[in-house]
Amino acid sequence: MKELFQIMAELILAAGVIFYVVLVLTTGFEKRTILFGVLLTSFSLLYLVVQF
Repeated sequence: MKELFQIMAELILAAGVIFYVVLVLTTGFEKRTILFGVLLTSFSLLYLVVQF
């Protein structure tokens, strides 16, 4: 079950990073893109803490 959670979290992070890069390239840095980046970074750090 832990492996499934790890794979799902990694897929969500990868999709989020790709979406964020495309969002920044198309719209530039705005409030919404910065907020999304902060949320993505927070989720990544939380994932790293839970993983170890």
